[in-house]
Amino acid sequence: DLKIAGTYFPPFGFENDDAELQKIAAAISAARPRIVFVGIGFPKQERLIDRLTAAFGDVWFLGIGISFSFVAGQVRRAPRWMQRCGLEWVHRLVQEPGRLFARYIIHGLPFCARLMASALGKRLRRT
Repeated sequence: DLKIAGTYFPPFGFENDDAELQKIAAAISAARPRIVFVGIGFPKQERLIDRLTAAFGDVWFLGIGISFSFVAGQVRRAPRWMQRCGLEWVHRLVQEPGRLFARYIIHGLPFCARLMASALGKRLRRT
């Protein structure tokens, strides 16, 4: 009974274009989905999800990164031990260093550190 409500591939630089972000929100509003799979990579997909969640409180947004490419067999998965240890990103970095170095090391690690600090701060405030 799965119904695909729509698909959209935003252009490069969409995250810095308010008109494009409004276009994405309008498409989601028109489609009225229950679940939105966001596969544009970390950390862009997390930022987009964060921005859209407030406007669509009843919609589940799932950041799936490269999952569709794995399922389609376009990208080779890391060995099982790397997957279990949370190191699949290292395997991907070795496969595509030119494309992924800036994303994972320059942008991803600081974003991850801020995310962890924020989560720790919230936890400490609760206790």
